[in-house]
Order: sequence, then structure tokens, then C-alpha cells
Amino acid sequence: MIKFELNNLKIYLAVFVILILPIRITSTAPVDVVPKNPNLVTAPFDGVVKRIVANNNDKVKSGDLLVLLEDIELNNNFNLAKQSLQVAQKELLRSRQSSFSNNEEKARLAELVAQVELKKAEVASAEEKLKNTKLFAKQKGIAIVDQKNDWQGRPVKVGEKIMTVANPDEVEFLIWLPVKDSLVIKENSKVKVFLDVNPISSLKGKLLRASYAPSLSPEEVLSYKIGASFDGKKPPRIGLRGTAKVYG
Repeated sequence: MIKFELNNLKIYLAVFVILILPIRITSTAPVDVVPKNPNLVTAPFDGVVKRIVANNNDKVKSGDLLVLLEDIELNNNFNLAKQSLQVAQKELLRSRQSSFSNNEEKARLAELVAQVELKKAEVASAEEKLKNTKLFAKQKGIAIVDQKNDWQGRPVKVGEKIMTVANPDEVEFLIWLPVKDSLVIKENSKVKVFLDVNPISSLKGKLLRASYAPSLSPEEVLSYKIGASFDGKKPPRIGLRGTAKVYG
């Protein structure tokens, strides 16, 4: 009888311990390995891509040529601006020579000087735009560009991203957590990542940030974007994909 009561007591204690222990809720979601703090190569003005010089995954160093934009129209504008400047300078010189004996020419000097300064500014602006048709790497790393050949002849808007230069040793995880599988998560929550290339072993990380509002994932699923750190020694290759297990 005493033994029976002791067994019951053990069962009750075990149930009590199970009830008071917190159970962590988890959810799985698609994940991509993305660069951390990448350098975006963007269009400096509205134009057309002439050629992408760097190939995808090419190693580049600071100062390497990456992208060429069409420069025919800009080159023409630069030449026209220089010709207009030369005409304005000749007119100013002629007026200065005539001003010694002609009061009307003397009165025009200030106007002609202003025109010359304006033309100089136009030449400088055209020259600067012409220089910006060549986009160079600002840091060393690897070039990341999607569908290189499709960029040739494509119009771009100012600020539009053309390619990325990233440090392959600095990566993080981009997790697309579907709204239907969302859970309460906090900063530094644990994350495990199982990449498709090696689904048996996991990579560890911690939650860094999460979007406030959901957006469509590459698979057209309404999801929250979650950024997670990579806590390991050998970083995975940028572009790898897999499944992440997020702990709530």
C-alpha cells in the first residue's frame, strides 16, 4: 500500500514538473544565405546599361570596373557643352577688346562673364555624368549579379540596384516566416538552419530583427522577413538555401 502511494506520488510530481516547465514553440520557414553589410552598385542617373563587366561570383578589389552605362548621348552633350563654352569665351574676349572704345560693349561685359561661368558649369556637369557611366567597386569581395546577359540594353532609374559586392566571410540568414506559421519571437531567439546542400547538420544563429509588416516572399507567400546572425567559424556560401527552425 505504501509502495503504491509512493508510485502515485512520483507520478503526480512528474506531471507537476511537466506542467511548470516552459515548452518552446517552434516554426520552420525557408531561409537564404545573404551577405552582411553588402555594397550595392546602383545607377547614378537614368540611363541604359551598356555592359556588365564582372561575372557572378568573380573576386573583385576596390577600384575594379564593374558596369558600363551607355555614354553616346552623354558624350555628345559634353562635346556640345565644350563648344558652347568656347563660343561664349570668344564673345567675351571680343567684347573686352571693344569695350575700350565702345560703352555698349562695356555694359555687356558682366552679362557675358555670367554666360561663360554658366557654360563652365554645364561642361563640368556633363563631364561628371560622363565619368559616372563607369561604375567601380568600392570594396573588395565577390560580385553578385543576376542574369548578367539580360542586363545589356536594359533601362535603369537613378538609384536602381544593378549588382552587389559582398564579403564572402560576412554572411547572415534571411528567413521568410509565413504569416500562417508566425509565432511570438524576441531578439536573440535561437535559430537553427538546415541547408539543402547538407540537411543533416545544422548551423546556429540568433534572431537580429524582424519586419513589422509582412510582404510577399520569392515563392509569393505572405511572410515576415527575419534576419538572423550566423554563429559559427566557416560561413556558408552566399546564395545557398534551406530551412530554418525558429524558436519562439
